[in-house]
Amino acid sequence: QVVDDRGLVATIGAATLAGSATKQGHPRIGVALTNVAPAELDVPRLRIETRVRKNDSPWACTSTAQTLKAPPALEKGGVHRETIEVSCLGFGAAGIYDVEVVLLVDADRAMPLGHLRIEIAEDPAYVLPAPIR
Repeated sequence: QVVDDRGLVATIGAATLAGSATKQGHPRIGVALTNVAPAELDVPRLRIETRVRKNDSPWACTSTAQTLKAPPALEKGGVHRETIEVSCLGFGAAGIYDVEVVLLVDADRAMPLGHLRIEIAEDPAYVLPAPIR
């Protein structure tokens, strides 16, 4: 998703299968900012907000917007990657969750970055890959 016409691009991703919320925190999504412009770019204040629905429920849980820890500028071709904890995912409840990710640019613009479908499983054997022997 293009953040602005200067050449800043934002993308999201996540594992499609995760464990439930634990003492280590909630499942996370990944956010990447890329400078595709021919020169260094100043990075505006960016925040990520998520809205989570479980099993196609009409009710959504909206997270508090989290400020990205992006540098003040990205060099030409530079990439900033960050993981964001999604507080509305898990809570010990297995199921399929739809996560809508919105990028808040400065104080006045909301940009949908897309939807992710994440399955939360309680069984660690289902979540973790089989051990290599």
